Amino acid sequence: MNCNNCGQDHREFLCIDHIDDSGADHRREIGEGGDRVYMYIIRNKFPEGYQVLCNNCNFLKQYIKVQNTPKSKTKTAIARRKQQKNTRLKVLYWYSNGSMKCECCGEGDIRLLTIDHINGGGKQHVVKDKIKNLHEYLYYANYPEGYRILCWDCNKSYGQYGYCPHDKKN
Repeated sequence: MNCNNCGQDHREFLCIDHIDDSGADHRREIGEGGDRVYMYIIRNKFPEGYQVLCNNCNFLKQYIKVQNTPKSKTKTAIARRKQQKNTRLKVLYWYSNGSMKCECCGEGDIRLLTIDHINGGGKQHVVKDKIKNLHEYLYYANYPEGYRILCWDCNKSYGQYGYCPHDKKN
């Protein structure tokens, strides 16, 4: 079992992708939660329309799709995205000590870099404080401690399993 795009084979990084990009609609239909998608696939004898991707490739697929939608080409959307990108780059630079790489594996594609709550609790933090853009929150909060830069693969692995295969301490 490996990523259909890049060949990544660490199970901790792999996820199911709806090839036709209908994942959000499908999850709403069967009930939120990744396990429900897996159970649906098993119960329905592994129907076509799904593929295995690593978290990095899955995120990149969605990123590219969003960049190419008509709504993303309006002047307002372009200006907002430029401002968000500048803020994001400042935050990535700060929390990576200028390296702009994943602290765990060294991934350097900035499109794949994300913020990790070092002590966990990221989802609860974002929901509790109604944070819509974590990069802007961190920038305007003057870079509080407790965060680091990880790629999507490493971040999801730490969040879901409590470790990352790249981390030599495990």
